[in-house]
Amino acid sequence: MPASRRTRWLICYDIADPRRLQRVHRVVCRYATPYQYSVFSMLASRKQVTEVLLEVAELIDEQEDDLRAYPLLTSTPAFSYGQDTLPDGILPVD
Repeated sequence: MPASRRTRWLICYDIADPRRLQRVHRVVCRYATPYQYSVFSMLASRKQVTEVLLEVAELIDEQEDDLRAYPLLTSTPAFSYGQDTLPDGILPVD
C-alpha cells in the first residue's frame, strides 16, 4: 500500500498501568474514533498511523504493554452486535 494512500486502520492496545493507560487513551483519542475502551478506528495514511504509534510508543513500557495497528480492507463490510458506540446516522470523523 502506498505511504500516502488513506485506508481504515484498527488501533488497539493493552496497557498494564492505569496512569499510562489514561495517557495513551488521551493521545489516541486525538486521532482516532474509539469503539471500545482500547479499540479505535482511524482513516489515515501509513505515515500518519506511524506518527501516532511513535507518539504513543514514548508513553508505554515495552515489557508490559502492547500496542498494535492493523490496516483493514475497505471492501469488507463491518458488522457489530450489541450496543452501538455511535448513535444511528453518525459516522466516525476521520
